[in-house]
Amino acid sequence: MFPPLQGAHWGGIASASLLAFFAFIGFEDMVNVAEEVEHPRKTIPPAIVYTLIVATGLYVLVAISVLLAVPIDELSGSDEPLTLVFVNAPQAVQTGFAAVAVVVTVNGVLIQMIMASRVIYGMAQRGRFPSPFAMLSPRTQTPTIATAFVAASIMGLSLFLHIERLAGWTSQIVLAVFVCVNLSLIAIKRKTRQRATTTVCTSLYHYSAF
Repeated sequence: MFPPLQGAHWGGIASASLLAFFAFIGFEDMVNVAEEVEHPRKTIPPAIVYTLIVATGLYVLVAISVLLAVPIDELSGSDEPLTLVFVNAPQAVQTGFAAVAVVVTVNGVLIQMIMASRVIYGMAQRGRFPSPFAMLSPRTQTPTIATAFVAASIMGLSLFLHIERLAGWTSQIVLAVFVCVNLSLIAIKRKTRQRATTTVCTSLYHYSAF
């Protein structure tokens, strides 16, 4: 059954959807570093599919495990539902879980830094951003200035914004970017098709005139 069309539950559904979308942002990041792969046409498409399948499977298994370990009423009333699974666990297990959470969070931030710096680098190469952001390190051949700019921006935002709000804003911005990119691709495809049709008609006209 579908939930009622009116009610406060839609706010929770929207927030959960944004957080779920944030969890899958990393798949788009692979495309932004495709030019750094030796054979992108061969490796990137299956990598996206395999990663999507594995990550979705892990999310589903984690959700099932949490629901089996903790009653749903306790989960819905907690701001940190996953920690309830380890409340009665030994201290070593709790410490290990906290360490894993820190590593995963830092890894997510690093991935976003790599993705955003490559986007800024590409824009700078095409004159859409100041030229210094297109500079590469002589040793690593990576956009160091763009990476430093992204790192400083992330640290500044994380100091003044709550992590949940920051994740929500990130999801909204990325979702808006996805919509704009797909609309742009549709427009480019239509222009290409119109140009091809015009070329064919012109060729037929000249051929019939000849």
